[in-house]
Amino acid sequence: SAGAGAAPAFETLSAGKILAVTQSVKTDTASTTSTSAASTGLEVTTGTLSSGSKVLVQVSAQIGNSAAEQRSHITLWNGSTQLFLGDSGTGHQVSAFARSMDTSSIYNISFMFLHDPSATSAQTYTLKYHRSTNTSYTIYINRGHSEDANSGRCASSITAMEVGA
Repeated sequence: SAGAGAAPAFETLSAGKILAVTQSVKTDTASTTSTSAASTGLEVTTGTLSSGSKVLVQVSAQIGNSAAEQRSHITLWNGSTQLFLGDSGTGHQVSAFARSMDTSSIYNISFMFLHDPSATSAQTYTLKYHRSTNTSYTIYINRGHSEDANSGRCASSITAMEVGA
């Protein structure tokens, strides 16, 4: 600000600009019974990055499962590296999880993570999911387990935004 009564003045930003945006949208469904990370089918690859850039990853995933009171675990990956994790207190480090109340429900899991790949090469981000090991059930993306004429199907997305240095 130039002070009270002065006209506003704006400066040109030299950092923090969004340089590129890529998005992957999943409109079909998928399922897994795996207890280890399995691909949801949501994956996005950036273009070549500018020196010093970071990547802001935004996730919106719709998850359901076939058993009431069970957990669906979601993990974000950059290549073979798991990102955006809770601490190791329970031994189950994930990016997010949902606990089902019933088999008809679908839960939205949304989060953002600013990744510093310290590289200029293109980066690939993948959303994976798995179930708990305590009982057998199926996890779904973009649908619930029990479907009828009133059930909804959803869409999920992963977006990567290159943020300039």
